[in-house]
Amino acid sequence: MRALLVTVVVLLLLASGCSDSDDSTSTDTGADTEVSATTAAGSATSVASSDTSAPPETASGTSAPAATASSLEFTVEGVTGGGNIPIEFTCDGANETPAVTIEGVPPDVEELALIVDDPDAPTDSPFVHWVVYGIDPATSTVTDGDGALSYGVNDAGTDAWFGPCPPPGDGLHTYRWKLFGLSAGTDLEPGLDGRAVEEAIADTVVTEGLLIASYERAR
Repeated sequence: MRALLVTVVVLLLLASGCSDSDDSTSTDTGADTEVSATTAAGSATSVASSDTSAPPETASGTSAPAATASSLEFTVEGVTGGGNIPIEFTCDGANETPAVTIEGVPPDVEELALIVDDPDAPTDSPFVHWVVYGIDPATSTVTDGDGALSYGVNDAGTDAWFGPCPPPGDGLHTYRWKLFGLSAGTDLEPGLDGRAVEEAIADTVVTEGLLIASYERAR
C-alpha cells in the first residue's frame, strides 16, 4: 500500500514538472515571436524610410537650376579675344575706330551700353577709351559718328574712340570691351564719362559681354 502511494506521488510530481516545462516553452516562444516582430517592423520602417528618400541623382535632377542670364555676343573688328590689338586702332597708328558687331541679345534687354577701358593704366582707376550708350538692342554695329547713339567723354577728353596708348616701355596693357545689357532705357544725356555711365546703369544691368585684348608700346 505504501509503495502504491509513493508511486502516485511520483507520478503527480512528474506531471507537475511537465506542465511547468510546457509553460516555459510557451513563454519563450512568445518572447521570440515578439523580438522577431519588432525586428521585422524595424526593417520595414527602415525600408520605407529609404524608399521615401530620393537618390542623389533624382534629387539633383528635380532641383530647380540656378537662374543665369544669357551673355551678350559680339565681335570687335580686327581684334580677337586674348590676342593683340592691331596698331591701326592705336595711337601709334591711325587711331581708327574698331567697329563692334552685336550678334546676340537676350529678349529681356531694352538697351545696351558699351565701355572700353584699360585697367593696367598708371591711374587711380581704369583709363576709359570709349563710351557709347543709348544703344537700341536691334543695333547690329556700333562705331563712331552714329546719330542714333549717345557718346560719352573718354579720359583723353574726347567723345570718340581713343585708341590704346600706354606709356612707352610700360609693358603689356589689357583692354576690356564691356557690353552691358539693361532691363530698362536710361535716357542719359550725351557727354557723361565712363564712370558716371557705369554708376547710372548699375541697377539695370541684367547681362554682360566681355572681350579682352592687349597692346604694348615699344620703348
